[in-house]
Amino acid sequence: MPKITKLTYFHKHLAAGVGDPTDIYDAGEPMYLYSTELIDRADYVFTVGGESMEPEYHNGDMVLVRKAPECGDIRPGEVGAFMIHKETFIKEYQKDGLHSYNKKYSTIKGLDEYGAVFMGKVIGLIDEGDIASDYDTERYINAYENDVPNQED
Repeated sequence: MPKITKLTYFHKHLAAGVGDPTDIYDAGEPMYLYSTELIDRADYVFTVGGESMEPEYHNGDMVLVRKAPECGDIRPGEVGAFMIHKETFIKEYQKDGLHSYNKKYSTIKGLDEYGAVFMGKVIGLIDEGDIASDYDTERYINAYENDVPNQED
């Protein structure tokens, strides 16, 4: 059986443009990915919503996020997941605010004033091939989550 990593997937989009006003603090749902060095460092998966982070991150891309505080402080030039008033964003952090890669979008300034929360660092993208097949996911669940020996091995 291939090595699989279980992460938490949130249906809430990380806005690359206008924020998604739904609450982030839901339980999320498990997502099973084939393990790689990058995937093994992640905690969450979010879907990008919007075009403000193009050309690096596109609408519908799935990003890997290493949660705060485990990821350490975010430094200028790093991309993170942020929450402002229950709206979540994927943006590049700079000392003067949160920047978009797409120059059509303005900088979000006044982070302290808005009570911005750093949720974690965006550490990479996943593609369809990273998502474990239903067959491998079922085998993983049977072997590691249900405490039932896998009969097929």
